[in-house]
Amino acid sequence: VSVGMFLLSEEVVIVLFGERWRAIIPVLSILSLGVFFRTTYKCSDVLIRSQGRVYNYAAGQAWYTLVIVGGSFIGATLYGVAGVAYAVVIGVAVNYVVMTRLAASLVRASFRDVVESHLPGMWVSAWMWGALSVTLPYIRGSGATPFVILVSATCLGVTIAFVAFLVARPVLGASFAQDLVRKALLRRVPTVV
Repeated sequence: VSVGMFLLSEEVVIVLFGERWRAIIPVLSILSLGVFFRTTYKCSDVLIRSQGRVYNYAAGQAWYTLVIVGGSFIGATLYGVAGVAYAVVIGVAVNYVVMTRLAASLVRASFRDVVESHLPGMWVSAWMWGALSVTLPYIRGSGATPFVILVSATCLGVTIAFVAFLVARPVLGASFAQDLVRKALLRRVPTVV
């Protein structure tokens, strides 16, 4: 989603909001960089709260708030709306790091386990980035409307993601996702009696 939003921010803005909203295209591009961090830290949040670590969670959220508010003030002062967008992405990334470290410690997952859990997504993202970077200039150059470009690129992105997943199975192992869940979560989360 991050890759698609970044590369297709112009079409997303025009299709959803219209031509008058072109000024927010750079802001959407910047914010798209934070999609991964935001969706990923939400998974950590659930684990942390389910383990009753609410004080640790609250401390992490305090840091998150501080970075967002302080960074937004500094970003707005120096760079306007784009500065605020960068501050939000940095805040979300900081929150991701804090929450992921805490969640990993709760399930006794190593740094290597965390990195390995991200490999399939990084693999698929790299394939999508490459495919869309090569094909988007041709799709845009065809004279198609922003809606057609958005739909075409989305279909291409989904297809490439599927192909990347199929190629990843032999490279990363046929059951890499199942092994990862079993290794990182099922064996490590304390059972409640």
